[in-house]
Amino acid sequence: MLSVSGHARYRACPQSIGMLSVSDHARHRAWSQSIDMLGVSGHARYRAWPQSLLFRRHDHIPRPMKIIILATGGTFDKIYYDALSDYRIGEPQAGAMLEMARVSFDYAVEAVVSKDSLDMDDADRQLLRRRIENDDSHRHFVITHGTDTMADTAAALRGIAGKTVVLTGAASPARFRDSDAVFNTGFALAAVQLLAPGVYVAMNGVVFEAGKVDKNPATGYFEAHPAP
Repeated sequence: MLSVSGHARYRACPQSIGMLSVSDHARHRAWSQSIDMLGVSGHARYRAWPQSLLFRRHDHIPRPMKIIILATGGTFDKIYYDALSDYRIGEPQAGAMLEMARVSFDYAVEAVVSKDSLDMDDADRQLLRRRIENDDSHRHFVITHGTDTMADTAAALRGIAGKTVVLTGAASPARFRDSDAVFNTGFALAAVQLLAPGVYVAMNGVVFEAGKVDKNPATGYFEAHPAP
C-alpha cells in the first residue's frame, strides 16, 4: 500500500477526470476507482473527493419572482355585518392568508377596486389593464375577483404583452372556515409561476385560457368553451 495523504492523494488521481465534460455520476465513479487503487477508504476517501462532487451547485435554479396580487373585492373579500345581516366587501384577505401560510416567495397585495363583480364595468377593467401594463418591474400577477364576471374580466385583459396574469376567486368569503379561497389562491399562485405569458382563470383545480371559459350559473363551476 502507498502511504498517500492530503494534497498528494488528491494530485495522484488522474488530472484528466477533473477536466473532462462528464456527468456528476460518471465523474464520481472515476474518482472512486482512482482512490480505490490508492487504498483510501472511510473519512480519507471523503476528504479526497473534489468538493464539487460533495456539494453540488444550484446556480441553474431560478430565484423566485415577486408576485403582485391585485384585489378587486368580490365574494373573496366579503365580510359579514351582524347589525345589517348583510355582507359587505372588506379589506383584501390575500395578505393575511399568505402570512398564515408562511410562503417563501416575495409578494405584494394591492386593492385596485373594491366591488361585487356584478358591479364591475369597462372602466374598472381598463384600470386593471393599465395597472398591469404600466408595471415595468413585475411580470407575474394574480387577481382576486368575484366569480360572476371573472371570465369577462379575463377576456378584457387579453393581449397584455410579456405578463402572466391569473384570475381566481371563491364561492364563499375567505374569512369563512370552509371557504375554497385558500385552495384557489394557492393554486393560482402556483399556476402564475409556471404558465407562459398570457391571461388565465384558475378555479377549482383547473386552469382556463382567457376568452375560452365561462361560469356555469347552474353548477357554480367554470367550464371551458371554444373561443369565438
